[in-house]
Amino acid sequence: MTQDEIIEMARQAGMAVVNDEFSLLPFLEAFAKLVAAKEREIYDHDTRVLMDALWKACGDDEEVVNATIESQGTLIKARGEQT
Repeated sequence: MTQDEIIEMARQAGMAVVNDEFSLLPFLEAFAKLVAAKEREIYDHDTRVLMDALWKACGDDEEVVNATIESQGTLIKARGEQT
């Protein structure tokens, strides 16, 4: 197999070739986007689960839910300022 054939196969597989050198940058960018999308999906799911639990724990009382969220935000902010 020639170098040109190998380079062509790499191109077909999605690897960029710049100045006869392989570049992982497009692969890494695509991979990073996939990881970020999965992280957002997990975050969204966890947020929905936590909010459902919070509403149930607070007896569906919107005032209590909002006060709880505000107090937790204050705690999280305070912890962040300590580091």
